Amino acid sequence: MAKISAQWKAMTTEEQELATDGLIRKTLESMDHELEALHAHTGMEILLFTVHSDVNHYNQPHVFQTGHAASFFDACFGTSAN
Repeated sequence: MAKISAQWKAMTTEEQELATDGLIRKTLESMDHELEALHAHTGMEILLFTVHSDVNHYNQPHVFQTGHAASFFDACFGTSAN
């Protein structure tokens, strides 16, 4: 753990952001795959939003939604979840 911490501290802010963004994308892709499988096997409808907690850090919001969850959101809020 100390080695990883030292490597992280040696990185520039830009390098840290790039590394973090890559990890975020990979994790969300994996989660999307698992949620799609959950929906296919159980019929569960899913709506997932992810955003970064710091407005100064640029990270596109991510939305995962199944068909009926999207329709429910549209009907309740009068707008698309995308």
